[in-house]
Amino acid sequence: THSINVGSSGIINLSGIQYFSSLTYLSCSNNLLTNIPALPNSLIYLDCSINSHLTNLPTLPNTLIYLNCFVDSLINLSTLSNSLTYLNCGGNKLTTLPTLPNSLTYIDCHSNILNNLPALTNSIAFLDCDYNHLTNLPTLPNSLKTLYCGGNSLINLPTLPNFLTFLECEYNTTAL
Repeated sequence: THSINVGSSGIINLSGIQYFSSLTYLSCSNNLLTNIPALPNSLIYLDCSINSHLTNLPTLPNTLIYLNCFVDSLINLSTLSNSLTYLNCGGNKLTTLPTLPNSLTYIDCHSNILNNLPALTNSIAFLDCDYNHLTNLPTLPNSLKTLYCGGNSLINLPTLPNFLTFLECEYNTTAL
């Protein structure tokens, strides 16, 4: 089995998922999960979004490229895979983010409780950090094309990348 999709199935646990040693795709979104057991080391794609009682994720496999944990109740994220390119952790209770891998091109961390962001890597093209508690942003990489940073407490923006094509920064507590 390479692919399992149990989204919107009313499940409460994933016991035994670690025994699917060739599993590359797992979608378990919109369920009643309170935890996720150890994941197979072959996993590339994980969508565990919209599990409102899920507060933590297990150690993530180094093979993971795609992680969607949007609108859970996560209070922290473990170390991210060095191969991760897509991360959506918006709508959680995160106060910090781990170090971002160099492979990351897309990050959506809006609607958390973040006071700051970690250093952004030179591969990031999309960043949505709307509605956090940010007072400043880290240096923006030249690869960044889309930036959402509204609903924070930003007073200034760092130097904008030359190839930025979309910027949204409305509703900050101080006018920019």
